[in-house]
Parts: sequence; structure tokens; C-alpha cells
Amino acid sequence: MIYILWSLVVLFSIFVSVIYPPIFSIGSFVHIDILLVILSLFSLYLSPFFTLPIFFLAGLIFDSFYMTPLGYHSIVFMSISYIIFIIKGYIFKEKFLFQILVISMSVFFYRLIETVIYFPKTKSFSLIFFNLILSPLSTVLFYSLIYVLVRILKKAMNQYGKTKQVS
Repeated sequence: MIYILWSLVVLFSIFVSVIYPPIFSIGSFVHIDILLVILSLFSLYLSPFFTLPIFFLAGLIFDSFYMTPLGYHSIVFMSISYIIFIIKGYIFKEKFLFQILVISMSVFFYRLIETVIYFPKTKSFSLIFFNLILSPLSTVLFYSLIYVLVRILKKAMNQYGKTKQVS
């Protein structure tokens, strides 16, 4: 049952990333990669037997919407997930700083591959700046904001629950 819920979270993040990209982009150049945040966190906390097939399918769905070669995003998502699986035994995945490092590494790796592929077509150094510096930074800031909001909500829920039980 929990895997169905996580699969729906992935599908929702694909929907938000593909259908509403202007909401999660700054000036149509800097993109907040919600799916990579989900991929990083799933790879840290869930089994590879669940996450690898899910992100293979998510990559295929992404390819069909963005009209990239079929399998491009699948290979990139699965390689990022595999790298996280390799290093997750060596990090403290409960610490916020390590989550930020894993997310920024994932976004940087994805954007580096995208820059290498698209740079010969555009020959724009602003593409390098936006893809390799601003997009990972904005994604990390977005995750930090969500993390802080969840912590505040959890604290408020715990406090409200305690006062409610005492009454």
C-alpha cells in the first residue's frame, strides 16, 4: 500500500514538472527539478527494487512529453539513483545537510549531462551558468523551504496534539 502512495507521489511530481513548468521556473531558464528531489529522497530511503523501475518508467514518461530520445531520462534517472544507492551506506541520511548534498549532486549531475548534450547546439555560456549553478541552487533552496515548512507543521501538529490531549 505504501508503494502505491509513493508511486502516486512520483506521478504527481511528473505532472507538476511537465504540465506546469512556468510555475517552477525562474525566467524560463532556471528550473526547479522537483522530480530530482523526489528521486534523491526515494533513493536514500527506499529499496532499489522499488525505485529503479519507478524511475525508469518516470524517465520514459518524461521523454514522451519533452520529445527527447526515448530512454534518455530513464538512463539519467537510473544512473543518479544507482550512484545514490552506492553512497547511501556512507552518509547519515537523516541529517539535513547530507540530504541537501545528495539533492544538489543529483541536480548538478543531471544538468551537467544536459549541458554537455545541448551546448554544441546553442553555444551559449549563459546556458552553462543557468544549468550548472542557478538550477541546482534554486532546487536546493526549494527543498530547504519545503523541509522547513514540514518541520514547522510537524512541530505545530505535535504541540496541538499535546494540548488537545491535556484538555
